[in-house]
Amino acid sequence: MRRPFAHEFVLVLAPGGDERAPGAAITAALCGRWEHPPPCPQATCPASPPPLRYRARGGGS
Repeated sequence: MRRPFAHEFVLVLAPGGDERAPGAAITAALCGRWEHPPPCPQATCPASPPPLRYRARGGGS
């Protein structure tokens, strides 16, 4: 029987580090490159915006 497992981590960037770098690395690993026009050829690409119900709410624009 399969059971879900949630991974949690804390990522600490070096001072002056680019906060976009971790997301770009994940996208490159999944898609083969991090910079491409939408739509992404991979259905689960993090470069594609998530459905509205999964987006963070509040605290900014």
